[in-house]
Formats: sequence, C-alpha cells, structure tokens
Amino acid sequence: MYLKELSAQQISIKLGMSLKQVYTSLIRQKVPRRLPTEQNRINFQNKPLSYSYHKPVTESQKLLEVAALMLYKGEGAKNGFSVDFVNSDLNALKIFLQYLRKICVVTESRIKLYLYCFSNQNSESLKVYWSNSLGLPLSAFTKPYVRKMTLTGKERMMPNGVLHIRYSDKKLLWHILALIDQIAKKMIK
Repeated sequence: MYLKELSAQQISIKLGMSLKQVYTSLIRQKVPRRLPTEQNRINFQNKPLSYSYHKPVTESQKLLEVAALMLYKGEGAKNGFSVDFVNSDLNALKIFLQYLRKICVVTESRIKLYLYCFSNQNSESLKVYWSNSLGLPLSAFTKPYVRKMTLTGKERMMPNGVLHIRYSDKKLLWHILALIDQIAKKMIK
C-alpha cells in the first residue's frame, strides 16, 4: 500500500494499526521512506479541486472563455501558486470574474481582491467602488498597496486604481495556462 502512494497514516487507519506498527513493518520489509518532497507531490495530486470546470457548450460560454483566457494571457500571472488577473478596466475585470464564476465555478469565498493605488487616492472609497461594481464583499480585499506620489506628480494616474483578482489554486492556474496554450496552437497553425 505504501508503494501505491498511500501514506503511513492512511495505511494505519485502513488496517486499524498504530502508526508505529506500520513504520516497524515498513522497516522490516526494507521499504525506503519517502522524501518530504515526494510526499508533498502525492498530497498535492490527491488534494480535491477547489473549482468545478464546466466545459463551455453554448456560443456565449465559448466566447466568454476565449475572451477571459486572452485577457489572462495579456494581464495575468503565468507562474506562482495563484490565478492573478490585474487590470484597471472594469469590463475586463467583470469578464474574467464572470469566467471564474460561470465556467470554472470557483469557491466564491476564496476570491481575493488586491488594490493598487496612489497616496492621493482614498483607498477605502476605491475598495467600496470595486466591491459594488464586481459584486464582491469588502471582506474579499487584502491590505491595499498605496504608492507614494513623487514631487513631479507625473505618475500614470488610474482614477480607480488597479485591481488584482486573485484565486489561490495552482491546479486552476495550470488549467487556465493549458487552455491558453491550446487556443494559441489552434490560432497559430
């Protein structure tokens, strides 16, 4: 069972044995212990998904998916552990959020928002604006990044700041990036 990637804990529960008995048996059978990195890989593979991808069937769903994926290709994080889409355009953010909700069917409470604005802007009123515009609670916001204005005042101004929509799930990130690659391959032929 250990060689079939069950953990010692899972084996002990399955066989009704103590953990010590399982480890003693593994030692007696000369089964080498897994490295922590190997056990982490197994745990990650066996972890249930936090989303339920629904393959688009209608034309409007297909259009939504292509639009969201192309937006992500241009403005999304391509590495790391989270889906992180950043933009200052309300419509672009709505499209991507709609994709997460309707096609990926994510766990709504795991959607987090990160605001980037300048020190001469009121971050609290911007959070209220984005919350109302996107239909997400204020509790979805993490601490905003407020950039200090320089004396020149020539910073690129975005009246509502820049917003990150974040969803912490590496499997969803990989899924989105794979779909983007599939679309790119079809279009570049």
